Amino acid sequence: MKAPPMSPFELPVDPRRVGMSEARLVETKDWIERQTGSKPYGCLIVRHGSIVAEWYGGGFSARSLFEIGSIRKSFNSALIGIGIQRGIVDLTARAADWWPDLVSLSNDRADDAITLHQLASAVSGWLTSDPPGTVFRYNNAAFTAAERVVARMYGLPRDEIAPG
Repeated sequence: MKAPPMSPFELPVDPRRVGMSEARLVETKDWIERQTGSKPYGCLIVRHGSIVAEWYGGGFSARSLFEIGSIRKSFNSALIGIGIQRGIVDLTARAADWWPDLVSLSNDRADDAITLHQLASAVSGWLTSDPPGTVFRYNNAAFTAAERVVARMYGLPRDEIAPG
């Protein structure tokens, strides 16, 4: 049976066509290989909707399955950046103005001052004894709260950036 044709997104393009340096891509690949040694890795570089580089190492290939963790934070970061550019997202916005549950869940009025920036950058102090903006503390609950705020800014259903 003949394989179906690849979509245009899957066809690699000449990096110069999308404004990228072929020499810099070679340097990047060499750097990745030095950093990873024999560890498995995959790297896909996309620019303007086109694949310009796709590399694998350490025994992995395009057909390998990768375990991906904490992917929601990456998606939320992308949504924040795109939203800032489009005027949808404001990092200085008080998170509770967009997601009032932030204060009702913590039952701490000080959390009313927490900004989206603080939630997304792990300095919110939410559900901890730290005042907002003072201490870096990895806090999955705060990252989830940031996702709720961003989802509301975008008007996404059920306050989810990746509805299931």
